[in-house]
Amino acid sequence: MSITLQNKTLDFVQSPEDIFNLMSAAVNDALAVLDIGNNIVFWNDHSEKYFKYKHEDILGKNFLKSIISEKYHQTVLKNIDRPEPGAYISEAKTIYVEAIAKDHAKIYCKISLSVMKIKEQLFTILYFRDATDYKLKQNLLTLKKSLEFVKIGVCVTDMEGAIVTANSALARMHGSDISALIEKNVTDVLPCMSHIKSMDGFKNYSAERLCNMASGKDMYVKLESEIVLDDDLRPIAIVITCEDITESKNMQLQICQYNEHLESLVKERTNTLSETNKQLRDEIVKRTEMEHQIRGNVKDLNMLLKEVHHRVKNNLQIIVSLLSLQSATISDPKLHDIFKDSESRIRAMALIHEKLYESTDMSTLDFGEYLSSLASELLNSYNLKHGNVELKTDISVHTLDIDVAIPCGLVINEFVTNSLKYAFPGNSKGQIMVTFHRAEDGKLHLTLSDNGVGMSKDTDLKKAKSLGLQLIHDLIVRKLKGTIDISTDGGTEFKIII
Repeated sequence: MSITLQNKTLDFVQSPEDIFNLMSAAVNDALAVLDIGNNIVFWNDHSEKYFKYKHEDILGKNFLKSIISEKYHQTVLKNIDRPEPGAYISEAKTIYVEAIAKDHAKIYCKISLSVMKIKEQLFTILYFRDATDYKLKQNLLTLKKSLEFVKIGVCVTDMEGAIVTANSALARMHGSDISALIEKNVTDVLPCMSHIKSMDGFKNYSAERLCNMASGKDMYVKLESEIVLDDDLRPIAIVITCEDITESKNMQLQICQYNEHLESLVKERTNTLSETNKQLRDEIVKRTEMEHQIRGNVKDLNMLLKEVHHRVKNNLQIIVSLLSLQSATISDPKLHDIFKDSESRIRAMALIHEKLYESTDMSTLDFGEYLSSLASELLNSYNLKHGNVELKTDISVHTLDIDVAIPCGLVINEFVTNSLKYAFPGNSKGQIMVTFHRAEDGKLHLTLSDNGVGMSKDTDLKKAKSLGLQLIHDLIVRKLKGTIDISTDGGTEFKIII
């Protein structure tokens, strides 16, 4: 029986197995044949020895699921090509995969793969060879290339300490090239490693030592070693790193010397500071005594200031009482109104001094509380019921400096008084509104309005004959440097910005 694949002819073929047996007899490799569904249809004796599966155990089983590691399934499948039209066999391809034997051992192997057409059936032919050495060489090459990117000295030894590979950084530290280090014992390259027993329990190691290198140069190095285990947790190699830390050690020495110098300086300064602290403590005692004295003086001044506000309030109330008694004897209505207006203004100022006298902080005034009291007194003063004229407030400025509070109080007093007298004739119902807010720019916005009959549209505060309007203009414009905008639509409204 003869087979001539080059001429694309198969002579005297009684069955596909005849060809498979012939192919198996021609080589010493493990051979497996798959059908179109990747099921094993032929398994030679070498395959039995290689994968530990007997013919009867493996025939009919799916090749990928039984033999090949899952991560290599696609590698196998994408290399199974049909023969070209008119050909009996496809071009052979070589792939490297990880296989799994019956005893679960992992075998890295080289597969020569092609597809053969026999009696209109397609079969995948696979020859296996052990490629463990190839894998190790590839891994070692990858390791060598990777180590070159590491800036510190690195070498890999076997379990006896013989160097398998090293990087350029370690060769430079040793004063030679990489080839001179291979197969040397690590203790010849790094004498400071001589005390390490690699087989002593496979303990990992880390230390900093002064090492006399073969190049004759002494350097401080940081040494670390770690045992490498295989998949069965058996030790197979030792990875050793050697980092030159001479510069950092010298720096540490300089730092220690500098620290000693600093300690002497600190001791000297401490003595100086101790003396300074004693002087400071004496000074603090003196200042504390002065603070107690000042607090006592401030307390006395506050009491005196309260008494001043109290007396000013009393004197102003006496003036109000005198004006009230005097106005009771006046029959002239105009003159009587002048006395009543003066009485109202003085009462507004007296009320401020009264609130300051009652306050814990005599530099500022609770303006909301003051305005409430002022409104109540004004309504009572003009004998009006709250049901007829309602005074509403919207105050968000709660505290004011006294230099601003007195002019604002007088202005509000004048406006409310004017509204009560003229805005609601015949004791008609109405509303007076006072709003007081502080804008984001820090300016005060005071709005005074009523819904009464309104002022004359051509009113000019600068030329007004009314003492009340003149007073409002002088207090806002001249004293507080503010502005006034008057509106007379649907009543009277003063928009004041301070």
